[in-house]
Amino acid sequence: MMSARDKKLLSLLAFMFIIVIGYYLIYRPITKELDYVESEIASSEAQLVDLRAHYAKIDTYKQEIDDAIKQIAIYSEDLPTDIPQEKSLQIDI
Repeated sequence: MMSARDKKLLSLLAFMFIIVIGYYLIYRPITKELDYVESEIASSEAQLVDLRAHYAKIDTYKQEIDDAIKQIAIYSEDLPTDIPQEKSLQIDI
């Protein structure tokens, strides 16, 4: 027969065991996942800042593309059009 004191100690031990098991099975995995998610958020925020900086320059990029297209058109006008494609690839030495 167990005394009241033994029952209290056993109950305390069982309670502590439940707390420890709860920590390792519930709390610890959740905190690991939370740390992972927080690091992913920080990484995504840094990427977002970078993308916003590029988006702020989009008009400059479009202007540079338009300028390049105009330059290509100018250079294309200077090329002879009466030469067949096969001959245009030959290099004269």
